[in-house]
Amino acid sequence: MATITWVVLKHHKKADGTYNPKIRVTHKRTTKYLPTSIYTPAVRFKKGSSSGIITDNFILDSLNDKVKHIRSIINEYYESIEDLEDANQVVELLTSVQSRRKTNIDFISFGRDCISNMKKEGTKKTNTIWLNMFCRYIKNKTGGEKLPISKLNKKMLKDYERWLSMPHEIELLNKKTNKIIRISKPPLNSTSLRAYIIGLSGIFNKAKEIYNDYDIGDIVIKNDPFVNYDLPLIAVAEKRALPAAVIKKIYEYEPVERIKGKRRLKVDILARDLFIMSFALAGMNMVDIFNCPVIGERIEYKRTKTNDRKKEGAFISLPVPREIYDIIDRYKDITNNRGFAFYRQYKNELLLTHAVNNGLKHICEAIGIPAITFYAARHSFATIARNDCDVSVDDVAFCLTHSSGHNITDMYIKPDYSRADKVIQKVIDFVFNTEE
Repeated sequence: MATITWVVLKHHKKADGTYNPKIRVTHKRTTKYLPTSIYTPAVRFKKGSSSGIITDNFILDSLNDKVKHIRSIINEYYESIEDLEDANQVVELLTSVQSRRKTNIDFISFGRDCISNMKKEGTKKTNTIWLNMFCRYIKNKTGGEKLPISKLNKKMLKDYERWLSMPHEIELLNKKTNKIIRISKPPLNSTSLRAYIIGLSGIFNKAKEIYNDYDIGDIVIKNDPFVNYDLPLIAVAEKRALPAAVIKKIYEYEPVERIKGKRRLKVDILARDLFIMSFALAGMNMVDIFNCPVIGERIEYKRTKTNDRKKEGAFISLPVPREIYDIIDRYKDITNNRGFAFYRQYKNELLLTHAVNNGLKHICEAIGIPAITFYAARHSFATIARNDCDVSVDDVAFCLTHSSGHNITDMYIKPDYSRADKVIQKVIDFVFNTEE
């Protein structure tokens, strides 16, 4: 068993006449010294002794308290310390435990550090959005932007959930005018609520992984508010698929220049074109359109959303239907840096999506249907393929780069992208080439 004592050694005398007492750790006939922050001249040495006696009662009590504290750690980790080879390893363990216990972990600061180390930019963006929202909640409740991790509890999570479920205003800095503007945020739906809470739990679990040493039983973060927290139930989503007749109306829609001018006209054309292009390319996502590689005879890319979940990446090779030849040519990147030139006008795919969704609102008003978003193109392709064209669920999943549910079997089978060609052609013919 390791033994702990304080000691003042004669040869440790400093030039100013003070001594620095040490904590001596002895284990399995080996010795290691831990320094203290104490420097004192109040030391008396007996004749012929190399170690001294502290004559100041205040310093003596302080040293005894330090020894008592370290002995309590030794007793707490008795079994782990018995397995250690020498005093040096004991000191390493003690230093590690003391370091973790001194740490006052701010959940917000830790979260930002955690996010900065994430490799995927998309993951960084979403986690930053989640953490920023939680930070606004903390500021709204406390007036500050810090939260000790020990204060994050189930009650707070439930209150945060209620806060997200209600419309509220946030303040943002307008970089052009350098003025604070207030923006109304609508309440989040149940799916978004779950995502925001799960994002926090990921950061919390990372903190536990770093600060808790389960091998020796050193649990710095003792609370876990997510263990007994029930995530909001997901409401049954309204199906966003459009019937073939509506898809054809969007395809044939010709915006006219009205009072609002050429900009709105361009946005409406952009919305129509990208919605139809996505539909004709098996529901291609906006991020993949934005980052699409140079286009050859086919459009080939790895789907961003699921690329890191598959060993070979979520690769898909698609034909280019003649119905969208003009759209492809209209937006093609003439510099051949990417497939499309959207990156030259829009900073990222989120801004492009925002513009397209605005245009779709105008189109929906013009053709007399409820408002839709760009993602309805993907839902519509999948629904029409399955329900109207009798395509198998496996083939629909293949076109969407979803898991087939036969993951092990898929490892042995070389993908046949002509399956996608056949499905896309069936859907295109049904929507655009069927006599009414």
